[in-house]
Amino acid sequence: MKQNPHFEAIAQGCGYEKGDITRTLASLIAKVANELREVGATPEEIMRRAEAYRVKFPGFDLTPSALAKHWAGLKPPAESQWDRSVRIAREKGLEPFKGAPDETKEQFIERVNKTNVVNFR
Repeated sequence: MKQNPHFEAIAQGCGYEKGDITRTLASLIAKVANELREVGATPEEIMRRAEAYRVKFPGFDLTPSALAKHWAGLKPPAESQWDRSVRIAREKGLEPFKGAPDETKEQFIERVNKTNVVNFR
């Protein structure tokens, strides 16, 4: 059988053992693998969203169909401008509001955006 990383990720993400996958289940996994490939999913993203499914729906078994059905809703939220600014600042050794306790969020974001183009010392 030709190796298919998307198939493998779905099977692993759903917790299936290779030897327990029937032809019917393999057909379903292959169908979902094709659907997810069509929307640009990577095997790594399949694993991340499989974990997100377990967090979002505790106590429910993850199946290939459930993964495909809930795929869009399992996407992590986009990083807000504030979170992005804090992440970039911390990567550069800055802390929000440190040394400027009266600095607003907007001022901090503006400062990080300006300094992001310039090298930090």
